[in-house]
Amino acid sequence: MANRRAFGSIERRKRKDGSYKPGHYAKFVWQGRRYVRSGGPTKAHARDKLDTAHGLLAAQVPIEQVLAEVFGDFDGTRLSFADAVPLYLEYAEKRKRHSTFETDVKRFKVILGYPWTRQYLARIRPDDLTKFVTARLDEGTGPATINRALHLISALYKWAIRMGYVEDNPVRRVEKLREPQGREVYLNATECRTVAEGARGAFRVVVEAAYSTGMRRGEIASLCWPSVDLEAATATVEAANAKTARRRTVPLTVSFLGVLRCLKDARTVWRMDGADPVFVQEDGAPWTDTALRREWERTKATVAARVLAEIADHEASGTPVPQEARAMLDKLKRLRFHDLRHSFASLLVGRGVPLFDVAKLLGHATLAMTMRYAHFQPENSARAATALESALDVLDESHPESHPRGTTGRKSRAVNE
Repeated sequence: MANRRAFGSIERRKRKDGSYKPGHYAKFVWQGRRYVRSGGPTKAHARDKLDTAHGLLAAQVPIEQVLAEVFGDFDGTRLSFADAVPLYLEYAEKRKRHSTFETDVKRFKVILGYPWTRQYLARIRPDDLTKFVTARLDEGTGPATINRALHLISALYKWAIRMGYVEDNPVRRVEKLREPQGREVYLNATECRTVAEGARGAFRVVVEAAYSTGMRRGEIASLCWPSVDLEAATATVEAANAKTARRRTVPLTVSFLGVLRCLKDARTVWRMDGADPVFVQEDGAPWTDTALRREWERTKATVAARVLAEIADHEASGTPVPQEARAMLDKLKRLRFHDLRHSFASLLVGRGVPLFDVAKLLGHATLAMTMRYAHFQPENSARAATALESALDVLDESHPESHPRGTTGRKSRAVNE
């Protein structure tokens, strides 16, 4: 290897106007390639860096490492977060449900509006993401929405680690926001029918499907006739359309079964493969997410107007306003379409259907997700005590010698009292 003087030199650099740029620069050639790097404010600083680089290269240290250690070059992938997003989406599109993928695309559009996304992946620090969280909070974005964005950023970093672009996921060191609890709204049977009556045209059966089957909005929109067995009174949610990617079968009530029969009889044109969607708009087009949201908001507005009119009539006539009307009005302010699914579950649990069976009907991955409905179980503690008493009585009658005086446990307690 050439000596230090033959290896490189120190120079000043000029601007276009002829004036010198501040500081001194180290210039050298390595393996046929010329490198010019800032050496510091003085010639001595630059010479020290050049000597250090010469010594490391002489010791066969890789040029990338020398540039990073001596001159502060970025040692890592030159892929920015913004450039990584389309690569990640290409990877995720084949591995996620279509609806989930579309949601990711929308979230990335918002995330990419922030300057930090133009940095290299490996240079983004937890502090950058913490500032991103603060900025979104200041804009009025809810904690749940921000947490979903962080989850998506983390998913991209996990992919980047597998691909070898980075070695660390900075999202792991960013504190997630606490989300408000109790967002769910539960409707009773009468309120469910009231909401359905406020829906117009083809959207009414969509509302009825939600609280009669517990299916999610996307599952309802994607349900096709081959997945409906009118004889067995069941509807099957295919794995490709289920959030948990698990196939499940949902029983149909007698009344909703009649609705489906009417829908099928009314259809006059069928696809060659018969895989027509069960629920379509008035013009026969499949339901889109946008159309469903639009009709849902219109339905809530219609129901709210009717409830307000009912309250006004009572007030005008001087009769007490029913508490149910005020409760319905309050629920409508917070009611989401997904709450019809929650109402389906709460109605079942309230009628004594075991939580395990409700979990299967909802397609929950774990029973813990279904436990939110446990408080709807009527007198479950009292029924459990009664069942245990009955079981112990049978045991006592089978083994009377288990009691010292030959009496049952219940009689012994009565004597002691």
